[in-house]
Amino acid sequence: MKDLSDCRPGLLLLILVFALFLAPALPPPLASEEPAPELACPSCDDLNGCTVDSCDTSTGTCRYEPANCDDGNPCTADSCVGDPGASPCPGVSGCCHLTLSNGTSCSDGSPCTFADHCSNSVCVGSPFAIGNPCDDQDACTLTDACNAQGQCVGTIAEGTDCDDHNPCTVLDFCDPSGTCIGGPVDAGTPCDDGSACTTSDACTPDGTGGIACSGTPVDCSDGNRCSHDLCDPATGQCSHPPVSCDDGNQCTIDACLGDVIGPLCEHAPRDGACQTWIPARPPISAAAASASEEAAATIRSPAPTISAAWVKAAGTFPTPRAAWTTILAP
Repeated sequence: MKDLSDCRPGLLLLILVFALFLAPALPPPLASEEPAPELACPSCDDLNGCTVDSCDTSTGTCRYEPANCDDGNPCTADSCVGDPGASPCPGVSGCCHLTLSNGTSCSDGSPCTFADHCSNSVCVGSPFAIGNPCDDQDACTLTDACNAQGQCVGTIAEGTDCDDHNPCTVLDFCDPSGTCIGGPVDAGTPCDDGSACTTSDACTPDGTGGIACSGTPVDCSDGNRCSHDLCDPATGQCSHPPVSCDDGNQCTIDACLGDVIGPLCEHAPRDGACQTWIPARPPISAAAASASEEAAATIRSPAPTISAAWVKAAGTFPTPRAAWTTILAP
């Protein structure tokens, strides 16, 4: 009988080749998905102190939100003025905070004071007597009263019914610490998240051990990259304000490439000689111009020259960006 031991190496090789032939082809490794590159914005400074300018790097466009001029002081009148010459705060462009006169009625936010009034830009009040009843606006306290520190405090009412303002909890009550808590409903229970921009609202785990009401966002997409897709939470109505591709440079022709995959905005150079112009300033009043005629405005070619005297007579500077090149202002 022939010794088969000499055939083992070749037999093993044949089995290996046969197994590889029958084995299903492995799919190629998935390419890692790279994040979308950030897009650079042109200069977003609109030279307006009444807007907060920012760059949306997902679209490469500028955003301008109204400035919040509330300084939290009830003894100031807060406003925003773009024209320094017309501002009630001399020389200020943007937020203006005028101090109210002493004695002006105000509210210091404390239920333990009365006759609140402004005194040297501070709202002050006369304290109620210790023990005077008050309301600390906490549903989990009872017998609220003013203490020696002028604070309104109450006694925790453990077990009292309350409302934790979460539509996904029931049987809300005050716990020993004075916190209003409730028992969670089952996941999937219908609810209302208070926004008209969502549908099919249901209670879902919030990832922190609690439960919250959330819904599917309304699809406001219009399929146009050159518009913002917005939804009004109060009405659920969609709106599509246009994307601005204005780079603030009069020497480029700006366009939004809505049908092209790639950069959202295009800034093609204009034909012929062109100077780079800066964005228009907010209107400047005649008073500001007359205060310093020489520095009021210097407008160089290719725009026509407009003198400070013309500005005084007209009462305001022109605001279209096309009328401005280099500007010197007080």
